[in-house]
Parts: sequence; structure tokens; C-alpha cells
Amino acid sequence: MELHPCPEEFKQAGEVRPVVVLFGWLLAKSRHLHKYGELYHQHGADVVTVKLEVMEILRPQKAEEVASKVLNELTSAENNHRPVIVHGFSVGGYLYSHVLNLMETSDKFSPVKDRIRGQVFDSPVDFAGIPYGISNATSENPVLRWLMRSSIESYLAVFARYTTKVYLAHSHLFHNNPVRSPALFLFSKDDKIADVKHMPSMRGSLEGQTEHECEAEMF
Repeated sequence: MELHPCPEEFKQAGEVRPVVVLFGWLLAKSRHLHKYGELYHQHGADVVTVKLEVMEILRPQKAEEVASKVLNELTSAENNHRPVIVHGFSVGGYLYSHVLNLMETSDKFSPVKDRIRGQVFDSPVDFAGIPYGISNATSENPVLRWLMRSSIESYLAVFARYTTKVYLAHSHLFHNNPVRSPALFLFSKDDKIADVKHMPSMRGSLEGQTEHECEAEMF
């Protein structure tokens, strides 16, 4: 996790600057996320970037540790009064489900939920898309992709009593998002990581749960 303060040239006197949390796609580099962070800097926001490794996807405890670090930053003395924007790329949407879970179960973190002013989900990967997404993200070789996808599916089957149970619970939470703020979904038909056939259900479930605007763009 990295914190990138807004450059002085974009700050406006007297304003309460928002904090944007960018949950990166699998194996995203800092320089990749920084390009998106610069867009938010231009609107006066500080940016927190969160990068994900494979084991943080396959081991829910690791993902929860990362989510806890994010929420500790958002509840720090410097940030606990500031509005928050969430932007999740690909499997970053899965990590956001851990953030949602901690906001629902922890008194310390629950106030953050009411400070989230907007949510952007860019080709989010749900539980059903994890084997497909991880295998496609880590290799261009069709045989290696198949082997990795099969291995992940076997892993999820073997450890179903704990790991898969957590995945399913967090998927349910993501689809029944307790954050009542506007949401934007971005989908690409050519995305190699996120399986586009799962996208309408994600958007539809959130749209049905929230009083606020929920939009989707597919290209």
C-alpha cells in the first residue's frame, strides 16, 4: 500500500480533500496505478494505491490483512474526517469485499462506510472468475493457463471448508453492497481477465440494493 498526497498545484485552500483508494489489478505495478492516481490528483484528491499478489487472492487471511491496513489508513487522525472514493480494478473488487466485511463487523471501521461518496468497479472479478482471471493474468501460454486454472479449481475444492466458504460469503457481500453511494461499472468485451458474462449480475444486484445511482458502461 502506498500513499500519494495531492501535489500542491492542485490543492485548493480551505477544502477538505477526498481520499481515493485504488485497488489494483493482479500484479499491477506502481507506475501503472500512478497514472490513474494522477487523474484524481487533478481533482484535488490524495490517493492510496493497493497492489495485489497471487497469494493475497488465494489466501483470504492475507487479503484481510491488506484490507485492514487500508482501513487503518482511512481511520487515521489525518484522514478520519475526509470523504472517500473507491476505485477497484479487476480482482481489486475482490479485495474491496474484504474491506466491506471489516466495515460491517468492526466498530472501529464501520464509520468509514458512511464516508464513501462513490464507487467505481472496472472489470471486477467475482468468486466465479478467480480461476479464469488469475490464470489469464499470469501467463499468455494456453497450456499453462489451463494447468493453472485447473490447479486453482482443485485448490478451492480441497480447501472448501474454509477458503471457498470465505470467498462465497464475500461474494454475497459484494453483490449486496452495504455502502449506499453511487456506483459506476466499466466492462470490456475484450477483457482477458474478467469474464464479461458475470458482469450484468454484479451491476444488477447492486442497482437493486441501493437508493443511489448505479451506471454501467460496456465497450
